[in-house]
Amino acid sequence: MRTKIDDCFTWELPKRDIKHVTETVLNGNYFDHPLCSQRGLVAIGHISLINHDPEPNCEWRMVQVHDRWMVEVWSIRRLARGEELTFDYGYDPTAKG
Repeated sequence: MRTKIDDCFTWELPKRDIKHVTETVLNGNYFDHPLCSQRGLVAIGHISLINHDPEPNCEWRMVQVHDRWMVEVWSIRRLARGEELTFDYGYDPTAKG
């Protein structure tokens, strides 16, 4: 049963700033811009607290609202009460270098 968990707006970054963000703890909050390879997006809100798991219980979707992008988080299965929310970041955040 898919359930919408949360959504949040994003902050757009120019390409020159993306490298700096991906080298910090904000990397897990970074998303590729869905329409422009010259820009990136950083999630601001509770979604930024969702941890990585290669076998996640949630997925994220990009949604455009007027001229801004939002990230929505949806469960991909029934969740147990108190279960940690996770999604796959698309990379291993514990890998060095």
